[in-house]
Amino acid sequence: MQTFIVAASMLLLFVGCLFFVTDKCFRSYGQ
Repeated sequence: MQTFIVAASMLLLFVGCLFFVTDKCFRSYGQ
């Protein structure tokens, strides 16, 4: 169960980073 929590948090962090980078790219391209 511990490994599942770690994997889930890592996945969430990865998705968050990906979303942040994508949002930053779109903003720079928009302006």
